[in-house]
Amino acid sequence: MNRKISELFKRFSPLVFSVSISILRNRQDAEDVVQEVFAHRLRTLLLERSERSLEEWGKILTVVSRNCAIDEYRRRIKHSTTDYNEDTPVDDCTNRDLSFEMTRLIESLQPRYKEVLTLKYVWQFTWQEISKKLGISEQGARKRASVAIREARKKSKDRT
Repeated sequence: MNRKISELFKRFSPLVFSVSISILRNRQDAEDVVQEVFAHRLRTLLLERSERSLEEWGKILTVVSRNCAIDEYRRRIKHSTTDYNEDTPVDDCTNRDLSFEMTRLIESLQPRYKEVLTLKYVWQFTWQEISKKLGISEQGARKRASVAIREARKKSKDRT
């Protein structure tokens, strides 16, 4: 089992981290989610059914990491009113090619919208890859991105 966890960690930890950082905007919290996913959640999943393809594991770990990050985000919001809000500066590990303002707009979106935009425009996944990673249809991924862009534009106009 440890060998399988090690193999999956090498293959998918960057993906788990990128999903987590896109939701949490905090490097330490995202690293904690990676640890949670691979140290705790994955063991349970391996006990249930260990014979899955790498593609299936990618989908599963994307959903698990998204859920763990959202849970952490909700815990953080519930227990803190001043440490984290939409004006919190973006963590240094995000893609530096994005403009600061665009990054702030993406970060101000709901986690499900942040995730699809990050996968598409930061990590440059195809719509097909995004749909597989998120477990939704390509049309669903495109629709989610469209709604996210509309929301970001609205927030941009509200700030000016």
